[in-house]
Amino acid sequence: MLKWILLVSVVIGLGFFYWFYVNVSTGLPVATTPSQNDGIQTVTLIYQHQDNIHRFFGEVVLPNSCNVLTHTESETAGTPTVLEIHMMSQDRSQTSSTCANYPTRYPFDITHESGYATLAPKLFLNGTELHVNVSERPWGGAAGTLLNPSLGL
Repeated sequence: MLKWILLVSVVIGLGFFYWFYVNVSTGLPVATTPSQNDGIQTVTLIYQHQDNIHRFFGEVVLPNSCNVLTHTESETAGTPTVLEIHMMSQDRSQTSSTCANYPTRYPFDITHESGYATLAPKLFLNGTELHVNVSERPWGGAAGTLLNPSLGL
């Protein structure tokens, strides 16, 4: 009797493993907060400002977990109330053996001091302009200090 119980349990267990193996890539959507429009990411930026200090934070999705994200920001010469944020990602998957080849969220936090009360951001990733949704939050407010910005939007 024990032999049949073990045999049925093994068959059912193998059936579950096979079902998960087949359906893991097709049945489950990839959960990413930044959406894709026409192949270009839409990034939600949380914007805070106080005393001419401006803070932008959000997250971008990169192809794997071995990227390094750097950024530079500058006010545009023609329209000084526009802040251009240029972010560069460097893929280090060739030098690291512990990379997951899944889309990975990379959070960023940018603080910029300006002589203007408000700034409009333009976000670039590797030279490509991204679509930006700006959500303004009060400085020091509870909604603006989330560790993961995708949870509070």
